Amino acid sequence: SAEYGLLKPDDVISPYEKTLKTMKTLERSAWAGNVLSRLRQEADLQEDKFIFLAGAPYRENLVRHIRHYEVPMEGLSFGRQLRWLTERVSA
Repeated sequence: SAEYGLLKPDDVISPYEKTLKTMKTLERSAWAGNVLSRLRQEADLQEDKFIFLAGAPYRENLVRHIRHYEVPMEGLSFGRQLRWLTERVSA
């Protein structure tokens, strides 16, 4: 989350309009540093597998620290990403 950083599946948050797409490079880097710090508390970045369901700005500063990851929607337009997610959630 651009506003809240790393979230757990059962976290409840308030709506917000913040996005990494409009942040400056240094802001995105600081955000990633905070997310990585929290991830290290929850997972093993060298052994666990991560699946990114987010756009490039959300993963660009994270993936170089993570050994095993995949980006199943990479290259898809936003509309196709929504369709991809809907198909898997409703399955």
